[in-house]
Amino acid sequence: DNNSKTIRLLIISGSNNHEWKETTSFLERLFDEAGIFEVYTTLQPDSLNYRVFKNYDAIISNWNSWPENDFRWTEDIENGLLKYIEEGGGLVFFHSSTSAFYNWPEFKNISTGAWVEDTWHGKIGPVYVKIEDQDHPLTKGLADFSILDELWINAERNNLFQVLGSAYSLEGEDKASENQPAVFVLEYGRGRVFHTLLGHD
Repeated sequence: DNNSKTIRLLIISGSNNHEWKETTSFLERLFDEAGIFEVYTTLQPDSLNYRVFKNYDAIISNWNSWPENDFRWTEDIENGLLKYIEEGGGLVFFHSSTSAFYNWPEFKNISTGAWVEDTWHGKIGPVYVKIEDQDHPLTKGLADFSILDELWINAERNNLFQVLGSAYSLEGEDKASENQPAVFVLEYGRGRVFHTLLGHD
């Protein structure tokens, strides 16, 4: 890899059942300050298509339509996104952005960690994150850590995803819950998908 290459990122935002304006601004600053990214943001994902997607190295979704769970993009957008990943594009899902497209079957192949009937969370509080895979390039050298967050219990699981990190609450009503998968990766065609359930607000 050429480390001097600028990485072009597209952040998809504009709708979410969380504070998407604040979290999108945070993500923009985070990647901009890293100095290796060109960051672009759209608040109108329904204007996208394959020709737009392929201009970027990775797409970051901070978007969902919750509670409109039947919402679908056009066939052109949906197929374009799948083709983009299959051909080598990167897709990053942030926190609740996989809680979308419940009636788009192919979306289940590229996502995990959706909020489903058996999912719940306690109060926001200290969460311990355990790195399950110390050999993966994304987590190599990363130690376990604690953060203030919202732990999701029993989120939907796509077993094709590899779990890089799990989490559990350090206090409160869900303290006894076993480690919950929280950081995931998937190879899809020649592309890759990353999802973290961490990052509430």
